[in-house]
Amino acid sequence: MKTPSFNAKSQSREAAKQLSVFTFAPLLLCAFAFCSCSKPDPRITQQQTQITHLNQRLDLLSDQLDAALKANATTLASVTNLEGWVKINSDMLVQDNQEIADLEAAAAQWRTNHPSTRAPARLLPRIDPETGQTIMPADVAAQIRADAERRYPTDYEMQAFVIKEQTEAWHKLNP
Repeated sequence: MKTPSFNAKSQSREAAKQLSVFTFAPLLLCAFAFCSCSKPDPRITQQQTQITHLNQRLDLLSDQLDAALKANATTLASVTNLEGWVKINSDMLVQDNQEIADLEAAAAQWRTNHPSTRAPARLLPRIDPETGQTIMPADVAAQIRADAERRYPTDYEMQAFVIKEQTEAWHKLNP
């Protein structure tokens, strides 16, 4: 037979076990629930990552849109300034054309009222007695030479060729 003190000990141990199971069971359930809730669901984590990425992209696009709108506003202001400049210059051009037309009309009226003033008569060309050809005026020869020098500043052969060709053409037109 067992001693009563031994039984009391074992009963108290059994009661303590039952008590600890009943006392700690809700705590264990809460801990389990907390642990299972604190562990993130991979789908939720993936969606949160996508939302973060989309928010960053939205911020970037918003910044780009702001920059584009600012550039468009600057361009619009420049175009508006240019339109104003074109309007002013076109108005001035119209005024200048009107003044030219008025001056031409006044000059025509003056010529009508003063018939004795005519354009100077063209001088008769000089003819070389030996060859019978018209002598080229010095200003025409200088013009041909200047044109050849301007077109071919370093190529003297081309200058000579152009001068020769132009001189011959002038003599054909002015026999």
